[in-house]
Amino acid sequence: MRNTILFLLLTGLIAWSCNVSNSVIEAHSDEVMSVSFSSDSRFLATGSKDGLAKIWQVEGLELVREFDGHNDWVYEAIFSTDDKYLITAGKNNVLKLWDIETGEEVVSYIEHEDRVRAVVLHPTNNSFLSCSWDSTFKIWNKTTGEVILSKKVSEEPICDLALSPDGNIVATAGRDDLVTLHNTQTGELISKLEGHTDDLKAVRFSPDQKYLASTGFDSIIYVWNLKTGDPVHILGEHIGYLFGLAWTPDSKYLASAGNDGKIILWNISSGKIHQILFNDTSFRKLSFSPDGKYLAGAGLDGTVRIFDTKNLRLR
Repeated sequence: MRNTILFLLLTGLIAWSCNVSNSVIEAHSDEVMSVSFSSDSRFLATGSKDGLAKIWQVEGLELVREFDGHNDWVYEAIFSTDDKYLITAGKNNVLKLWDIETGEEVVSYIEHEDRVRAVVLHPTNNSFLSCSWDSTFKIWNKTTGEVILSKKVSEEPICDLALSPDGNIVATAGRDDLVTLHNTQTGELISKLEGHTDDLKAVRFSPDQKYLASTGFDSIIYVWNLKTGDPVHILGEHIGYLFGLAWTPDSKYLASAGNDGKIILWNISSGKIHQILFNDTSFRKLSFSPDGKYLAGAGLDGTVRIFDTKNLRLR
């Protein structure tokens, strides 16, 4: 039996499931809601229910800067393309732009009428997008704070959004169980992707823009073909609510996580499990570093887990 299991592992016929050594940051005093790497992969931004956003140096895990201004949950914290600024999204309906060098607030963006759940930067670095429980996504001028485009998607709260790598399509995921795709120039609806049976919490484009992954409270992950709008894979291995999705930079693998304490790495070519990581915490968000060396998970216990992707056989 032992030889049979070893043979199957070596030939890739069953998934490798294990506790892989990782770095742990005691990051926040409450749940970590987001993790996001800088464009040079040297720094990691975190946002938390404790009302703080922080920046950490990846090598050495040292705290670089702390941002306190939302006075409520920070759902997301992301770097600008040039890594000079941090954009945060809060439960207090506000987004903020921070100067990373000085730690000072530069602009507040106050147009949403309910909590702001997610934010993503446009590749031009001149604008960014946000989504809210007010059922809208908005496109902002990063410098002036002006709303360039506002679109009401449905009657239900929007819980996440993603932007295609070329900046032309925004995908939203919400409590209506639908993934919607809109044109970022006109706001025009492109399509609605149906299949999920409960609230959606995460949506992510693959870096090569061939696929879109979505997941939520139905514990299922859909991988959609963007050309046809059809599901390529319907992945079901988790138990409980799912919140986190992240693609490797080469688009070959997808990571998923939620309340069951597992991070599952999926081989997108085959739709099979590449590896299962067992942890002693649940996760809200996942993020791969742009250089592909690290995978970070935002933990419900206030920690951030950072995995070396060499140990995960991803590079």
